Amino acid sequence: MAGEQRGPLTGVKVLDLSTIIAGGTATSMLADFGAEVIKVEQPRVGDPLRRWGPFYPSRRGSAPDEAASSEDSGVEVSVWWKVHSRNKKSITLDLRGSEGQGILKKLAQSVDVLVEGFRPGTLERWELGPDDLSKINPKLIVVRFSGYGQTGPYKDRPGFGTVAECMSGMVAMSGFSDTPPMLPPVPLGDEVAGLFGAMASVMALYHRDTGAASQGQVVDVSLFEPLFRLAIPYVTLYDLLNVVRHRVGNEFPDAAPRTMLKTKDDRWVGLSATTQGTWEDLARAIGRPELIGDP
Repeated sequence: MAGEQRGPLTGVKVLDLSTIIAGGTATSMLADFGAEVIKVEQPRVGDPLRRWGPFYPSRRGSAPDEAASSEDSGVEVSVWWKVHSRNKKSITLDLRGSEGQGILKKLAQSVDVLVEGFRPGTLERWELGPDDLSKINPKLIVVRFSGYGQTGPYKDRPGFGTVAECMSGMVAMSGFSDTPPMLPPVPLGDEVAGLFGAMASVMALYHRDTGAASQGQVVDVSLFEPLFRLAIPYVTLYDLLNVVRHRVGNEFPDAAPRTMLKTKDDRWVGLSATTQGTWEDLARAIGRPELIGDP
């Protein structure tokens, strides 16, 4: 198409075997920047994300192996599915059978990145693990999403973002001092892991295409570790100063003022003036310059 935008990842091919959120977030980001993403789903049932509500009416068929038949099909489509599967091409493969495994190996010959989210060891049982695929395509980058990583004492546990959010400490710090811990209103663990996975994919591509080895590699992304990385200031505070960050509501003890304030007309204002210069400007703007020197 004339004038069509070409992203920086144009020419990169990605095979997406993941389900639900984390891997889908990573591959949707890659697709946004121009990569060709082939989404592999289980025959007859597809990605479970297709069944997440809310739904909206579609004028085209939406089942994973259903031809888009009439313009008046009336099929309802998951909003979650549409968001995470944008710019992707969907196919179905039964990876538990030899035929599906053979097709996947053929596809793996010509792609740059393979993204998967099975429980650790599953692809190895199907003879589709990184060691098997690297024999077919030595340049292949395999990005693996799991709850707790491919190694370690928790690797065999099923992973869920909510549990990772709790284990990371993020939930314990969220809320007010007199309320229970608060879960985020979004699938934070999965979305953050997806962002980390997309960044790691690009890093691995850069390393492969600019390094001396010109080989692919395996990227191990857990749901837990990216969230723990976000909590690093408080991990370090505990390690160096034995300070445990407790729930403080909308306050930010390390820099102030930062909070939510209710207005006279029952609205809410988010306020952040957490550098000295910004705070001084705010104090003058509200007609209270004397607050600048008030200890």
